[in-house]
Amino acid sequence: MAELEQERTEQATPKKRQQERKKGNVARSQDVVAALGLVVATVVLLSTSRSDATYAMEYMRSSLAGGFEINSNEFAFAAKTSTLILTILRRLAVLFFLLFFAAVLGNILQTGFIFLPKKALPDITRLSPNKNLRKLFSKTSAMQVVGGIVKMFLFVALVASVIKHNAQTFANLPFGGPVEIVDFFTKIVSRTACQLCALTVVLAIVDYALKRWKYEQNLRMTQQELRDEIKEESGSPQAKGRRRDARRTLMNSVGAISGAAPAAPVSAFRSNPQERRSEKNKKARQ
Repeated sequence: MAELEQERTEQATPKKRQQERKKGNVARSQDVVAALGLVVATVVLLSTSRSDATYAMEYMRSSLAGGFEINSNEFAFAAKTSTLILTILRRLAVLFFLLFFAAVLGNILQTGFIFLPKKALPDITRLSPNKNLRKLFSKTSAMQVVGGIVKMFLFVALVASVIKHNAQTFANLPFGGPVEIVDFFTKIVSRTACQLCALTVVLAIVDYALKRWKYEQNLRMTQQELRDEIKEESGSPQAKGRRRDARRTLMNSVGAISGAAPAAPVSAFRSNPQERRSEKNKKARQ
C-alpha cells in the first residue's frame, strides 16, 4: 500500500504548478526558438534579396565604369566603400534585432513572462563535478544526442534530395550565362530554405510536445502529497479568514436585500418563545 502511495499518479494542483514556475521549472524547447529565428531570418533575407542584388549590381557597375577610374580616385573609393559598409551594417542590425525579438517571443510563447533574478546570481552547486557527470551520462543526455543525430540526418537527406533532383541542371551550369546561373541559384536556395524552415518547424513542434509531456509527468504528485496540500489549504489561517469574510459578506448582502438584520440562528434544542406560550395556553384550556 505504501508503494502505491509513492507513485506519482495524481495531476499537479495549481499551487504545485505555481511553486514550480517560481523555481523556473517550466516546459521549454530550444528548438522552438531556433525554428522561429530561422523562419524570421529566411523571410527577411528572401524579401530583401532582390533589392540587395540590384544594389550590388549597381555598385559594381558604377565602380567598374570608365575603365576602373575608381582605383585612381582614393576619395571616391573611400566614399563608395563607406556607403557600402554602412548599408551592410544597417541591414545586419535590423536582422539581429529581428532575431533577438524572435528569440524573446519564442520563449514567451512557451512559458509566458517569468522574472527570476535569482537565476542570474552565481550558484556554486552548478560547478559540482559529480552532478555534472550524472547529467552528462543521464538518460536525458542520451535522448538529446539521439535526437540531434536524427535531426542532422533529416537535414542532410533534404539537401541530398535537392541536389539529386537538380543534378542535370548543375551539370549544365558551365554552359549557361551569368543571368541564368544567378537565377537558378536564387530559385534553388529559396526553395531549399523554405523546405528547411518547414522541416525545422515540424521538428520543433515534436520536440516541444515531448518536453511538455515529460514536464507533466515529472510534475505529477503522489496521493500523500495531494492529501497534505489539501489539509494545509483547508486548515491554514488564510483559508479560514477567507471563508469567514465570505460568510460575513453573504450575511450582510442578505440583510441589505431584505431591509432587516439577518435573524439569529435558533438552537435546535430550544423552542421558540411563541411556541412555549402556545403550549402554556393549551395546558390552561385543558
